[in-house]
Amino acid sequence: MTEHTPRPNEAQLWTLDTHPIDASDIPDSYELLDIWNSFHANADMVTLPQVLGVCELPTEQPSAIISLDLCEVLRETGPSITRMYTEETDATSHDYGVYYGDGYLGSREQLSRELMLPQLMGAQAVKAVPYAQSIQALLQRWRQAGVYVIANTSTLPGCELSTTEFLAQHYADSFRGILFPRNYDGNGTLTKAGILSHTKQTIYDYTGFSLHDTPTIAIEDARHHAEQYVESAEDTLIYMPAYAWNEPLEHTKQVTRVAQQFGTVDTFIAVDQLLKSRGIVE
Repeated sequence: MTEHTPRPNEAQLWTLDTHPIDASDIPDSYELLDIWNSFHANADMVTLPQVLGVCELPTEQPSAIISLDLCEVLRETGPSITRMYTEETDATSHDYGVYYGDGYLGSREQLSRELMLPQLMGAQAVKAVPYAQSIQALLQRWRQAGVYVIANTSTLPGCELSTTEFLAQHYADSFRGILFPRNYDGNGTLTKAGILSHTKQTIYDYTGFSLHDTPTIAIEDARHHAEQYVESAEDTLIYMPAYAWNEPLEHTKQVTRVAQQFGTVDTFIAVDQLLKSRGIVE
């Protein structure tokens, strides 16, 4: 693997490299395992056979499972791209995976997504969402209560090292692993819901802890990912920070869209209330 993009500082002018991501920038499962262990506390981690990802083997039966999206939930990916080719200083979020404004991504935005994003993340120039410390505190509290939180992100190839570093920097001691299903537009065969099911099976194979009846929650902003959870994981509850691009997805018994008064932190507060109501956290 090549080293990730150095972080810019006041004495350094950083410009976009227009060369596509090289295969050497993308780790395999065992390299990802080493990367994860270099940033996070040592635990009994294993690779996953079905997807690029690693997960911790729990020593006790988890009280709940939370599959957590990252872009536009924990980090401001869309605004970071927008700021690179507009004069907006207060760029608003958008679903960089599929939509921009009222239509599909055009050629310029495709270039932004495929070339800019890995470099922005490599430079740690993608900011955490507002109230990240409050979200981290909730995640850590859930972990102490036996909740198994795993990052489930369809971010682009070449962002694995920087994403792992980002989690260690802003959300330390919160996650039990990370999954990269490579299905950012929802058209791939490997869905977030499907790989979460595979992860549960992997944990069972190693530990004997059955997770298929364990309360499962997905925190997700993209409509297509949420719809795939609904279609294939009927017992999974989906909590969504309300954005324009997920508005068509109706609030149902399985899907809850949470208005953003303070930001995506409101969604985490709603999930915390759910866990309290079920006696999972105090």
